[in-house]
Amino acid sequence: MRVSDLFALPVFEGARWLAGREGGWRTVESVNMMDAPDILDFLKPHELLVTTAYALQGDTEKLVQLVREMAKKGCAGLALKTQRFWFSIPEEVVAAARDAAFPLIELPNTYALGEIVSACIAHMMDRRAAEWLESMRAQREFARWMMEGRSLDDLLNSLERAIGCPFALLEWTGEQLAASDGVGETEVLPGRWTAVSAEPGKSLWMCVRSGSRGTEVEAFPVWLDHPCAYLVAVGGRVSHLPGFQRMMAEVMPVLSVEMGKRLAVRDGACRASESYFEAVVSGELATEAEIVTAGKPYGIHRAALHQCVLLRPFVISRDTQIRPAIPRSREMERLAEWSKRWLREAGEDVAVFLWNRHVAVVRHLPSQDQVGTEETFRALQTQAWIAMGYPVSIGVGNPVGSAEGLARSLKDAWSALEDEQRRAGDCPVIAMACVRNLSDLVHLLPREKLCEFLKSVLGPILALPTDERDVLLHTLATFLDLHGNVAETGKQLYLHRNTVLYRLSKCEQLCKMSLKDPDATLQIRLALHIHRLMTRADPQTYRVCGVWG
Repeated sequence: MRVSDLFALPVFEGARWLAGREGGWRTVESVNMMDAPDILDFLKPHELLVTTAYALQGDTEKLVQLVREMAKKGCAGLALKTQRFWFSIPEEVVAAARDAAFPLIELPNTYALGEIVSACIAHMMDRRAAEWLESMRAQREFARWMMEGRSLDDLLNSLERAIGCPFALLEWTGEQLAASDGVGETEVLPGRWTAVSAEPGKSLWMCVRSGSRGTEVEAFPVWLDHPCAYLVAVGGRVSHLPGFQRMMAEVMPVLSVEMGKRLAVRDGACRASESYFEAVVSGELATEAEIVTAGKPYGIHRAALHQCVLLRPFVISRDTQIRPAIPRSREMERLAEWSKRWLREAGEDVAVFLWNRHVAVVRHLPSQDQVGTEETFRALQTQAWIAMGYPVSIGVGNPVGSAEGLARSLKDAWSALEDEQRRAGDCPVIAMACVRNLSDLVHLLPREKLCEFLKSVLGPILALPTDERDVLLHTLATFLDLHGNVAETGKQLYLHRNTVLYRLSKCEQLCKMSLKDPDATLQIRLALHIHRLMTRADPQTYRVCGVWG
């Protein structure tokens, strides 16, 4: 029962507020009637004191102190009966109650104090009996809900009918998992709950605004080993309502079980995605067709460009120094979930994995213009710090033209991050990989374009039978490696000079190019390099000086 509910009782007819009406939401759990000088020592939180203040007659200072100490102690309020020993309440007492938003009520002489206390106790007993009956009904309904396997929406609708307030269940990332019918299409629910601190059994109250609209919400964390979701009451505070705590004792275990199920499914999917990404990085999935087909359930698909980004989390130590650290696996999963949601809300097409104690983000880019600058990743770093409560370092790999290059882009991101972190020490950094050699440059091009170039330059040779093709490519690569020296090429390959010339002449005839033309030899050197990258051949097979190392 709240203090404001007292005025509905007949014994409070004629009573009036002197101060603290805004504190009328305070809960009344018991009523006390005393006139002893040391009355404060016997009062408890949520207790209403009904008195004539006889023991404090004429001592305004002690009455003011009583009001202040009762407010500090968490008492429900003070109901003073006047016209007996206090013919009027001093203004100092009213001011003290007003400052503390503490309910101060003036009682008329219509009823005796004993009658007032008895009426209050009887009303509270009736209310508690009704609460127990409602709690038992809710317990039966929630048990039936679990046995029948009904949806979370049905559970929240039952809760809305019992409490009279709409509810929504939000994941810690802000995703709405379920809602009662009363929530409707409201847009004022908080977008993210990642930065909200919560303790088991304690609620969070806030006013949420969307443009000119706003509403009060009270959130109750659903705990496993961390607050994995929030039960949100939309429209105001409900924790003080009669029977609400008993209702929560029935609802929260149900929600915890449901979130535990979701978490178990997510853990299985996370382990499967980790195994897939490790297969990509290790080369077990070698071709683009294999990578895309196996990665479809995890968000991998063909795109003009692919790019790997690594997030490395930090923690802040007790001496407020930032230290590189690896949070527990559950925290890594939370960072991965948050980064995927934030990037997708920002319009990014991404797939997110856990890899080597990092969060690996695979970006699918429609064009080179979408690769982004350091400012792009600075925004990600800033929002991660705000949302997760700790900073992250970011390594950005070079974009690649096909899914086959994901391992290379990841390696670029790792190398750039390691080098930059070594220079920065314990400070979080953003490390952008750069194009350092011809291989990096080639990987920027889509596979289709590389195939077109390779076919236009070496197509007739590549169409030959395998043995003949390999002999001509090996001779051509050695000749270019030795700067066009036929005699040295013969020595290197243990061939007669005329045999070398014959093979080179055949290459010129097939490709319709002259090996004396610098532009032609440059195209051939580049085509040989592309062929090696695409076929994953041994570098010693077609080694061209200055092209790869």
